[in-house]
Amino acid sequence: MASAAVDQRIESYRRLHIYGTKSRLYVVGHDEQLGICRILKFRRQDGPRLDVVEDPLVYTPEQCNLVLRKVHEQSGGLQLICKGHGIIGCFRFTDSYYLLVVARREYVGHICGHKVYRIAETCLISLGGTQQRLDMAAADSTAEKRYRKLLLGVDLTKNFFFAYSYSLAHTLQHNHKQAAAAAAAAAAAGSPFAPASAAAAKGEKTISSSSSSTSLADAQDSSVDHNAAAAA
Repeated sequence: MASAAVDQRIESYRRLHIYGTKSRLYVVGHDEQLGICRILKFRRQDGPRLDVVEDPLVYTPEQCNLVLRKVHEQSGGLQLICKGHGIIGCFRFTDSYYLLVVARREYVGHICGHKVYRIAETCLISLGGTQQRLDMAAADSTAEKRYRKLLLGVDLTKNFFFAYSYSLAHTLQHNHKQAAAAAAAAAAAGSPFAPASAAAAKGEKTISSSSSSTSLADAQDSSVDHNAAAAA
Protein backbone atom coordinates (compact mmCIF):
# COMPACT_ATOMS: atom_id res chain seq x y z
CA MET A 1 0.00 0.00 0.00
CA ALA A 2 1.03 3.60 -0.43
CA SER A 3 2.57 5.13 2.64
CA ALA A 4 1.76 8.50 4.21
CA ALA A 5 5.14 8.60 5.94
CA VAL A 6 8.15 9.97 4.09
CA ASP A 7 11.78 9.01 4.62
CA GLN A 8 13.74 11.47 6.77
CA ARG A 9 16.12 12.08 3.89
CA ILE A 10 15.20 14.93 1.55
CA GLU A 11 13.23 13.81 -1.48
CA SER A 12 14.37 14.88 -4.92
CA TYR A 13 11.89 14.59 -7.76
CA ARG A 14 14.21 15.10 -10.71
CA ARG A 15 11.90 13.60 -13.31
CA LEU A 16 8.34 14.78 -13.92
CA HIS A 17 5.54 13.38 -16.05
CA ILE A 18 2.61 15.74 -16.58
CA TYR A 19 -0.75 14.24 -17.53
CA GLY A 20 -4.05 15.93 -18.27
CA THR A 21 -7.75 15.14 -18.32
CA LYS A 22 -10.63 17.45 -19.15
CA SER A 23 -10.91 18.57 -15.54
CA ARG A 24 -7.47 18.07 -13.95
CA LEU A 25 -3.74 18.18 -14.47
CA TYR A 26 -1.54 15.58 -12.74
CA VAL A 27 2.14 16.23 -12.11
CA VAL A 28 3.89 12.97 -11.16
CA GLY A 29 7.29 13.42 -9.57
CA HIS A 30 9.76 10.53 -9.56
CA ASP A 31 12.59 10.12 -7.08
CA GLU A 32 14.64 7.40 -8.74
CA GLN A 33 17.17 7.16 -5.92
CA LEU A 34 14.54 6.36 -3.31
CA GLY A 35 12.25 4.57 -5.76
CA ILE A 36 9.16 6.62 -4.85
CA CYS A 37 6.60 8.82 -6.60
CA ARG A 38 4.40 11.72 -5.49
CA ILE A 39 1.43 13.30 -7.26
CA LEU A 40 0.44 16.96 -7.51
CA LYS A 41 -3.11 17.67 -8.72
CA PHE A 42 -4.23 20.90 -10.42
CA ARG A 43 -7.90 21.59 -11.16
CA ARG A 44 -8.51 23.02 -14.62
CA GLN A 45 -10.58 26.17 -14.28
CA ASP A 46 -10.77 29.70 -15.58
CA GLY A 47 -10.51 32.73 -13.35
CA PRO A 48 -8.18 34.02 -10.64
CA ARG A 49 -8.18 30.95 -8.39
CA LEU A 50 -5.35 28.40 -8.35
CA ASP A 51 -6.62 25.05 -7.07
CA VAL A 52 -3.75 22.64 -6.37
CA VAL A 53 -3.54 19.67 -3.97
CA GLU A 54 -0.52 17.56 -3.07
CA ASP A 55 -1.34 13.91 -2.57
CA PRO A 56 -0.04 13.03 0.94
CA LEU A 57 0.69 9.43 -0.04
CA VAL A 58 4.05 8.15 -1.21
CA TYR A 59 3.81 5.60 -4.01
CA THR A 60 6.08 3.05 -5.60
CA PRO A 61 6.24 3.31 -9.41
CA GLU A 62 3.93 0.31 -9.72
CA GLN A 63 1.38 1.83 -7.34
CA CYS A 64 1.55 5.16 -9.18
CA ASN A 65 0.83 3.42 -12.49
CA LEU A 66 -2.24 1.80 -10.94
CA VAL A 67 -3.48 5.20 -9.74
CA LEU A 68 -2.99 6.73 -13.19
CA ARG A 69 -4.71 3.79 -14.85
CA LYS A 70 -7.69 4.25 -12.54
CA VAL A 71 -7.82 7.98 -13.34
CA HIS A 72 -7.71 7.16 -17.04
CA GLU A 73 -10.64 4.76 -16.74
CA GLN A 74 -12.77 7.08 -14.61
CA SER A 75 -12.08 10.30 -16.51
CA GLY A 76 -12.51 8.91 -20.00
CA GLY A 77 -8.95 9.66 -21.05
CA LEU A 78 -5.62 10.58 -19.45
CA GLN A 79 -3.06 12.10 -21.82
CA LEU A 80 0.65 12.71 -21.36
CA ILE A 81 1.20 16.43 -21.99
CA CYS A 82 4.94 16.70 -21.44
CA LYS A 83 7.91 15.44 -19.48
CA GLY A 84 10.15 17.64 -17.38
CA HIS A 85 12.75 18.05 -14.69
CA GLY A 86 11.29 20.77 -12.50
CA ILE A 87 8.56 23.37 -12.04
CA ILE A 88 9.53 27.01 -12.48
CA GLY A 89 6.20 28.33 -11.23
CA CYS A 90 2.55 29.19 -11.86
CA PHE A 91 1.64 32.45 -13.59
CA ARG A 92 -1.58 34.31 -14.26
CA PHE A 93 -2.16 37.39 -16.40
CA THR A 94 -5.79 38.28 -17.24
CA ASP A 95 -7.50 34.90 -17.22
CA SER A 96 -6.49 31.46 -15.91
CA TYR A 97 -3.15 30.25 -14.58
CA TYR A 98 -0.27 28.71 -16.51
CA LEU A 99 2.25 26.13 -15.36
CA LEU A 100 5.84 26.70 -16.51
CA VAL A 101 7.97 23.56 -16.53
CA VAL A 102 11.66 22.82 -17.14
CA ALA A 103 11.24 20.50 -20.13
CA ARG A 104 14.95 19.95 -20.74
CA ARG A 105 18.04 20.56 -18.61
CA GLU A 106 21.77 20.57 -19.24
CA TYR A 107 24.49 19.71 -16.74
CA VAL A 108 27.01 22.56 -16.48
CA GLY A 109 29.12 21.69 -13.42
CA HIS A 110 29.00 21.22 -9.68
CA ILE A 111 29.49 23.13 -6.43
CA CYS A 112 30.87 21.21 -3.44
CA GLY A 113 29.80 17.95 -5.06
CA HIS A 114 26.27 19.18 -5.91
CA LYS A 115 25.30 19.06 -9.59
CA VAL A 116 24.22 22.32 -11.21
CA TYR A 117 22.06 22.48 -14.32
CA ARG A 118 20.93 25.16 -16.72
CA ILE A 119 17.45 25.38 -18.24
CA ALA A 120 17.67 24.18 -21.84
CA GLU A 121 13.97 24.18 -22.76
CA THR A 122 10.67 25.13 -21.13
CA CYS A 123 7.04 24.12 -21.57
CA LEU A 124 4.08 26.41 -20.85
CA ILE A 125 0.83 24.60 -19.97
CA SER A 126 -2.57 26.19 -19.50
CA LEU A 127 -4.43 25.39 -16.28
CA GLY A 128 -7.64 26.73 -17.79
CA GLY A 129 -10.18 24.89 -19.91
CA THR A 130 -7.73 23.76 -22.61
CA GLN A 131 -5.30 20.87 -22.38
CA GLN A 132 -2.81 21.57 -25.13
CA ARG A 133 0.67 22.97 -24.79
CA LEU A 134 0.60 26.66 -25.59
CA ASP A 135 2.62 28.75 -27.98
CA MET A 136 2.64 32.43 -28.78
CA ALA A 137 0.08 31.99 -31.58
CA ALA A 138 -2.70 30.87 -29.24
CA ALA A 139 -4.42 33.55 -27.20
CA ASP A 140 -7.82 34.25 -25.72
CA SER A 141 -7.55 38.04 -25.81
CA THR A 142 -5.26 40.78 -27.02
CA ALA A 143 -4.01 41.52 -23.50
CA GLU A 144 -3.49 37.85 -22.71
CA LYS A 145 -1.54 37.40 -25.93
CA ARG A 146 0.65 40.41 -25.19
CA TYR A 147 1.50 39.33 -21.63
CA ARG A 148 2.18 35.76 -22.66
CA LYS A 149 4.39 36.95 -25.46
CA LEU A 150 6.39 38.99 -22.95
CA LEU A 151 6.82 35.92 -20.72
CA LEU A 152 7.82 33.64 -23.58
CA GLY A 153 10.15 36.33 -24.85
CA VAL A 154 12.34 35.90 -21.76
CA ASP A 155 15.09 33.49 -22.77
CA LEU A 156 15.31 31.18 -19.75
CA THR A 157 17.97 29.09 -21.48
CA LYS A 158 20.57 31.79 -20.84
CA ASN A 159 21.98 32.39 -17.37
CA PHE A 160 19.21 30.52 -15.51
CA PHE A 161 20.64 27.76 -13.32
CA PHE A 162 19.31 25.42 -10.65
CA ALA A 163 20.37 22.54 -8.40
CA TYR A 164 18.34 19.90 -6.60
CA SER A 165 20.53 19.54 -3.52
CA TYR A 166 22.15 22.98 -3.19
CA SER A 167 20.58 26.42 -2.81
CA LEU A 168 22.00 28.77 -5.43
CA ALA A 169 20.09 31.65 -3.82
CA HIS A 170 22.38 31.67 -0.75
CA THR A 171 26.07 32.23 -0.24
CA LEU A 172 28.56 29.38 0.16
CA GLN A 173 29.09 30.35 3.80
CA HIS A 174 25.36 30.25 4.54
CA ASN A 175 24.95 26.80 2.97
CA HIS A 176 27.92 25.42 4.91
CA LYS A 177 26.51 26.74 8.18
CA GLN A 178 23.09 25.28 7.41
CA ALA A 179 24.58 21.88 6.55
CA ALA A 180 26.69 21.84 9.73
CA ALA A 181 23.72 22.82 11.89
CA ALA A 182 21.53 20.13 10.29
CA ALA A 183 24.22 17.49 10.81
CA ALA A 184 24.68 18.46 14.48
CA ALA A 185 20.91 18.43 15.09
CA ALA A 186 20.52 15.02 13.43
CA ALA A 187 23.41 13.58 15.46
CA ALA A 188 22.03 15.01 18.72
CA ALA A 189 18.60 13.52 17.97
CA GLY A 190 20.12 10.15 17.19
CA SER A 191 18.78 10.19 13.64
CA PRO A 192 19.73 7.06 11.65
CA PHE A 193 20.31 9.37 8.68
CA ALA A 194 22.84 11.60 10.43
CA PRO A 195 26.08 12.04 8.46
CA ALA A 196 28.79 9.59 9.50
CA SER A 197 31.28 12.38 10.29
CA ALA A 198 28.90 14.07 12.72
CA ALA A 199 28.06 10.83 14.50
CA ALA A 200 31.68 9.72 14.65
CA ALA A 201 32.61 12.88 16.50
CA LYS A 202 30.15 11.86 19.22
CA GLY A 203 31.30 8.25 19.27
CA GLU A 204 27.92 7.02 18.02
CA LYS A 205 26.81 4.46 15.47
CA THR A 206 25.12 5.64 12.33
CA ILE A 207 23.38 4.27 9.28
CA SER A 208 24.21 5.84 5.96
CA SER A 209 22.08 5.45 2.88
CA SER A 210 23.51 4.09 -0.31
CA SER A 211 21.49 6.73 -2.14
CA SER A 212 21.95 10.46 -1.78
CA SER A 213 18.91 12.61 -2.37
CA THR A 214 17.60 16.10 -2.47
CA SER A 215 12.86 18.40 -3.58
CA LEU A 216 8.24 20.33 -6.89
CA ALA A 217 7.21 19.83 -10.09
CA ASP A 218 10.88 17.61 -12.38
CA ALA A 219 7.48 15.05 -13.28
CA GLN A 220 10.45 6.91 -10.78
CA ASP A 221 11.75 3.50 -10.53
CA SER A 222 14.46 2.09 -8.18
CA SER A 223 14.20 0.49 -4.76
CA VAL A 224 15.37 1.97 -1.44
CA ASP A 225 18.58 0.41 -0.25
CA HIS A 226 20.23 1.01 3.12
CA ASN A 227 23.75 -0.02 4.11
CA ALA A 228 24.59 -0.31 7.79
CA ALA A 229 27.96 1.20 8.75
CA ALA A 230 29.59 1.55 12.16
CA ALA A 231 31.46 4.76 12.97
CA ALA A 232 34.05 4.49 15.74
